[in-house]
Amino acid sequence: MPFVDEEDEVSVDKPNLIISEVPYVTPVAETRNQGHESLAGFTAGKKMAVDYYKQIQRRDSAPASYQDDLPAAYGQYELIRGFELIITDDMSQDQNNSDTGGFALTGGAAVYSIVTPENGDMFIADVGNGRRVMFQVNEPKRGSIYPEANTTISFRGLHWVDAAFAEKINTKRVSYTYVFLRENFRNGVKALLREEEVSVLRRLTKARKRLIAMYFKDHFDDARQTFVVPHPNKLVYDPNVTKFMKSILETTDHPHVAWITELGVGGDVYSNQWSLFDVLARKDIDLLYSCSRRFGFSPIGAYKAKAHFASIYYSGIQLVVSAADPTWSANNNYEPAHAIDPFVKADVRQKDIRSLLPELDLVGDEPAPDYGQYIKRIVVDEYYVFSKEFYEDEPGQSHLERLTRERISGKVIDLNMLADIADYAVKFDNLERFYYIPIILTLIKLAPGVF
Repeated sequence: MPFVDEEDEVSVDKPNLIISEVPYVTPVAETRNQGHESLAGFTAGKKMAVDYYKQIQRRDSAPASYQDDLPAAYGQYELIRGFELIITDDMSQDQNNSDTGGFALTGGAAVYSIVTPENGDMFIADVGNGRRVMFQVNEPKRGSIYPEANTTISFRGLHWVDAAFAEKINTKRVSYTYVFLRENFRNGVKALLREEEVSVLRRLTKARKRLIAMYFKDHFDDARQTFVVPHPNKLVYDPNVTKFMKSILETTDHPHVAWITELGVGGDVYSNQWSLFDVLARKDIDLLYSCSRRFGFSPIGAYKAKAHFASIYYSGIQLVVSAADPTWSANNNYEPAHAIDPFVKADVRQKDIRSLLPELDLVGDEPAPDYGQYIKRIVVDEYYVFSKEFYEDEPGQSHLERLTRERISGKVIDLNMLADIADYAVKFDNLERFYYIPIILTLIKLAPGVF
């Protein structure tokens, strides 16, 4: 029997409510003239690329707002192209003037610690629809006492920027122009570079890609999956170069990097000596005195006694570059069992009839214009790759030798000279390209800011 009869149930009045589901409405934006990428350009947390104008403070000057009628000498700026601000307060567009219908563009942002903003600094930014506005910086406040802290600013729009106004600002008010490199900033190195410095770095970046592509095309043996040394009539292998190229290149540099194979040269201790390329890989000038300085050719028969899997003996290679003056170690404290033949000159870059008739003096003293001032012939003397002047640090070094010695000594090098050599490297003859391009690639890779 139920505890409560059906007729005894308590009735409750239910309110007469109509509950309906509210449809979700997405934000509507006009994108006919405004790109999708700029729709979120002024929301909190968004990074905004700007051209930042930093005031130059003189001894008797103070931060001041931009004045269009002020003589140019009294209002100079440092321009930072491509600088980055982080929006902290959404940009508002308020029609605050009922008489003229004018708008006020205001907002807030965070400034990286590499720039110290001041009242009156300016920046130019895209506000959508293909239009740019000059903003003035107000109320800068550093986040903490530490110099690495960001600074928060507020900003307001001052002036629409067209081509004529931008040209007037940049020609009359800008004393220096810098470029902000985001990757450098993330890596903790110098992020603000002069415009001419960036131009050199772009030359080096372009030259590096060109030289890598050309090096694989000219010197990579597809059948053996390794690099071969240019020689008039034989297949020659240099284990020092192959090992070095594997260490300085990444798979993103060229699709064949993952294919590079180091052929086994363990059968001959004189093919396993430290060389100039080991010094470059370690960037230590002191190791130059511990490496072999003279190299030549070992016959392939020297590797027959200890032939093993992936041995060079079965590869079809005929000569192997080996040390002619090995340094003492527990593994080679005895006389060599075979002779080391000297290097020979390889073919020239182009089959030019003038190179075949040197007795007619149609070539001149140098194989090509400016060849002699940039590099020396590989076979200029019995020393490996570089000349005796490089190893002994004597006068008469070529530009590439001097740059290399300075770089592995920890000194700053002339990037303009390096760019000139890199651009000219395509004209080197075969043997010079084979040995000098890896060195040039290393010097470029060690230059901060190459992208």
